[in-house]
Parts: sequence; C-alpha cells; structure tokens
Amino acid sequence: MTSSPYTFQVTIDAAQPHVLADWWAQALGWTVEPQDADFIRSMLAQGFASEAETTEHRGALVWATGAAINHPDGAAPRLLFNQVPEAKTVKNRVHLDLRMLGLFPGSTIGPEAIGLLLGDDDSERPSEVSDLLALLEREHLIRQDPDVVLHDSVAAFARTIAAQEEPRSRQERAIVRLAECYVELVRSAVAQGDPDWVEAERSAILAVAGLMGSWPTASQTIALAELAGELLGDRGYLAEANALFRLAIAAGGPGERGFRRSLGRVLEMQGNFPGAHEQLVLAYHPADVDAERSLNAIGNVLKRLGRLEEAMASYREAQALARSRGNLMTQGRALGNLADTLRLQGDTAQAITLFEEAFALAREAGDEVNQTIVVANTSIAAWDSGDLPEALRLARRSIELGRATGYEAGLPRYLSHLALVLQDSGLLEEARNTRDEAAAAAEASGQRDVIGELLLQQGVAQMDTSPQAAADSFERAIALSREMANPLHECEALIRLADLDVASGEAGALVRAKPRLLDAGAIAEAMGLTVELTRVATRLEALAQGLAEGH
Repeated sequence: MTSSPYTFQVTIDAAQPHVLADWWAQALGWTVEPQDADFIRSMLAQGFASEAETTEHRGALVWATGAAINHPDGAAPRLLFNQVPEAKTVKNRVHLDLRMLGLFPGSTIGPEAIGLLLGDDDSERPSEVSDLLALLEREHLIRQDPDVVLHDSVAAFARTIAAQEEPRSRQERAIVRLAECYVELVRSAVAQGDPDWVEAERSAILAVAGLMGSWPTASQTIALAELAGELLGDRGYLAEANALFRLAIAAGGPGERGFRRSLGRVLEMQGNFPGAHEQLVLAYHPADVDAERSLNAIGNVLKRLGRLEEAMASYREAQALARSRGNLMTQGRALGNLADTLRLQGDTAQAITLFEEAFALAREAGDEVNQTIVVANTSIAAWDSGDLPEALRLARRSIELGRATGYEAGLPRYLSHLALVLQDSGLLEEARNTRDEAAAAAEASGQRDVIGELLLQQGVAQMDTSPQAAADSFERAIALSREMANPLHECEALIRLADLDVASGEAGALVRAKPRLLDAGAIAEAMGLTVELTRVATRLEALAQGLAEGH
C-alpha cells in the first residue's frame, strides 16, 4: 500500500477548548500546539481580529476559539478542539475510544476507603462501585490486588473533574458524618459521667478535631473542645487540652473568648505565664458573661509573675463583679486567690480567715474543685505559721479531695506540698516517695512550676549530705524560674545558695553570698514578700558581722 497523499485531523466541538486540550495532552502524553502571541497582536492591531476572539490561557495570549494537540512523533492525527456556542444535546456521533497498552500505576487507594469517600455507610463497597471498578479493570485503567491502583490518566481525569465540578463534595459529606457521629459519642460519655472513656479517647478526640480543621466542620471542632477540653485539662492532660483549645480558637465563632480563657488556664499550669497572660487579656471583655472568671484567671497569672499588687486588684475586681452577678463560684475562687496572695505577703492570719470564707462559698456553690484548692492553700498557710500537724492533716485531705473530684491537674502541686510538710515533720522516707510521685505527675502533665518547687525541696534535702548536689538543684530551679518569668522560686533558691556559701567555710564564700542575698532581697521587695525580706535582712546582718570578724 502506498502512502496517502493527504492527512487529516480530528476536530472536536468544545465549550472550553484550551482546558480540554490540556487534559487530553496530559492523558495521552502529547503536546499542546503553541500559538503565536505576536501574530495575534498584529491581527488585532490591523483590525483583522477583535479582542473578543482572544483570551489568556496559562499566562499567554491565545485564540479563544480553538486549541490543538499533536503526537510527539507525528504518528497520529492532529486533534483540534473547536469552540462552539451551542451546548451538547445528544450523544456524540464520533468519539475517541482509547485502549491503554499498559498499566502505569499512579495513586493507590484501599477498596474500603472508596465506599467512605462515596458516602457509603457500610464497610463493604456498594454494588455500583464494584461494577464500576470491574469495568475500569477490564479497560486496563486500574488494577485491584488488593488495593485499587489508578492509572495516571485516570488520576489526572479525576483531578480535572474535581476542579471543574464539586470539589471534595463526597469526601466532605463523609467527614461531616464522621465528625457528627464522633461528637455524639463524646457527648454521650460526658453526659453519662464517664471521664475515663474521654481520657482513654484523648488521642482520637484530638486527631478528629485536627482533621476537621481542613473541612467545613468547625462547629464539630468547637463542640469537641467544649465537651472534652476542660475535662482533659482537669485530668492533667495539659498538652491535649492546649491543642484542643487552639483548634477551637482557630475555628472561630462566638465562643472564642471562652476558649482563650481555658487556654490561658492550661498555659498557667504548664508554666508558660507570659503566654497565659496574653491569652487571658484577649479573653477579657467587661461586658462578657464570664468577665469575672477572666479577671480571676488574670490575677492568678499576675501572682505567678510576681506582680502581687496587680494580682490582688484583679481578684478584688473579679470578686466585686461576681458578687453583683450572684456568681458564688467565681466569688469563692477570687476570695481564695486573694487569701493566698496575702499569705505570700506574710499576712498568714488574715489569709486563713479568708480561706475559711472562700471554702464556705465554694461549698455553697457546689464547687468541689475550689474546695480542694482552698484546703491545699490553707495547709500551706498552716505550714507558714509553723503548725505542722494541721498542715500535714490538710495536705493529706487535699489529695483525697483531688482524687475524689477527678481534679488530677492539681495533684502534682498538692503532692509537692505534702512532701515538704513530711520532710519538715521528720518523715523522710515518705517525703522522698511523695516527692518522687509528685515529680512523675508533674513531668507527665508538663507542670514546670511544680518541677521548680520540687527542685527547691530536693536541694534543701541535700544541703547537709551533698552540698554540691544541692547547689546544682538550686541552680536548675533558678534557670527554670527565669524561663517561666516566675521570680518566686528564684528568690528562694538564691537565699539557699547563700546559705550553702556560708556553710561551706571556703575562702571567699561570704563574699559570694552577699550578691546572692542582695538579688533575693530585690526580688522580695519588688514582690512585697515581707517574710523573705526579713530572712534576707537577717542573713545580711550575720554576713556583715562575719566579714567584720574576718571569717
């Protein structure tokens, strides 16, 4: 047979010729025929063509009415996609029927996932999906063994259709259904008073909430944070609560202030006091229904930052607002926090009186968490005043209450205080065991402030037997205190380091002790810590006498 004296092209009507040409070129491995932009511009300039006959495609000037593709070796007819005004109304008389010569694996998707993505509730594939897969396999467009492997051209087609039609619509329906079902599971567990289930599911809750962040299911993310965030925080899972509240904040909505307040509370327990303060300030608004709670939380962080006068002002404002609104819970919490700040300033008697009032308010409000907190803080006040039996009784009681109420987040601090009282009571073995338990709980929940307290306790316990180890513990406490911007622990550690210097009897030790005491005194004065100021003054006086005597 002699070669034909002519060639031909296949012309295909299209509404969007350039989009269709791109897709077929990618599917077949052909090339899109370039168009001469300079020639088009000259036609426009000479009036032989109008702007309406041109368009811009992929950043280039092209004729609007047509696009062509060619086989890279010229081994097949040219395909021209020609724009026509009328829509398709009947079946094509002529179409391209391509048979793939080989399978070139592309994307892989498990068979069980196909039903989910198509909105099927059952784990098995619906019959129409199975029929479709069987057809595609006969056409050599997919392979099933056992996963479904898409041919590259099929994957490209799916991407094109998804971009032109409803993007992710089926996936969205499936994810929304998943989100709704999971939220109902969590809601049911919370309603039935089953915090253990929520605790066990914490990783899944966080994963689902994170997944929903990229889908139109913000309301479900918010619902999960509302249901599980506070509970996980109270149970000591601070990292999970932190992440959940951040997801809810990112989702937006009218509850953002509440989530910022909750995040601030978690950050405070994690020892990130500047971060907590930032979130709580954003959460506060005078007209907000929970404004008194935000003020109380701001006071807590200011206290940790060593700004005691500002903290007391915030507590008093929170207490007054809570009283005017009849909010007994926040009124009791603000009063208890005010009492604890007075304790820090050395007014132990007044602090104990206010603790009693705060406990009565917490009991009237049914606030078991604050009852636990007040008992723990009253134990510290009893220890401050030298009443070790009462301090020990209340410390043990606070741990019992914390476990009974499920307020696990407070246990590291309560255990830390119990260890301190046990140490001072001469119960050294129990003190060590309790300190170890507190350290493990603090590490697990990420409560760096409690870790700082335990470093101080450990250093004090080591002072007589291992001065160098004690000094190392105090230095670590100082470093952690500075990292958290919490000067209270730094003040105590500096005083203890000065005591080690004096006790060492080394040459120049007294000279080293003086600047430590001066730094501690500056912190105590800035915070209004009268007890610490007295301790520093007493030591400086003894130090001056020792230097005068040539020691």
